[in-house]
Amino acid sequence: MEPENFTVLEGVVRCAQPWTEAQVVWLYQRGVRAIVSLEPLDADLVNLIRMLGIRHLVLDVPDMKLPTPEQVAVFLEFMDEVHRDGAVAIHCALGNGRSGTMYALWLVGRGVDPEDAIRRAGSLETEEQKEFVRAFGRSLCGWLEEADW
Repeated sequence: MEPENFTVLEGVVRCAQPWTEAQVVWLYQRGVRAIVSLEPLDADLVNLIRMLGIRHLVLDVPDMKLPTPEQVAVFLEFMDEVHRDGAVAIHCALGNGRSGTMYALWLVGRGVDPEDAIRRAGSLETEEQKEFVRAFGRSLCGWLEEADW
């Protein structure tokens, strides 16, 4: 059974939280080999994820809020490790704001213009989330300009 608000973009699934074992299995059967949970999952689902060999990262980002810089760093490192091994599912409760923000940050980290990343993610809910993505892009540009090549 497909999770709600299911979108696949460049090998990354943005979706609502999988609420049932059938939804976790459905994701696995379609090639998802890693899950980023932006809020904790039920213990039974976590056990199933482990049993299936799916890599799992939990970053508890409160609803309608922004991730911390540390959470962004951990997320981007995790994505670098797992994205080449199969699809990655990023979920929050409904698969919109927090999931879209993290997906947009990942795109910006891969060199996509922040405005384009926001459009491609398509689900950022607040101006604060959009500005966070823009600021992340500016910080990367600043780092590149300051690097001693």
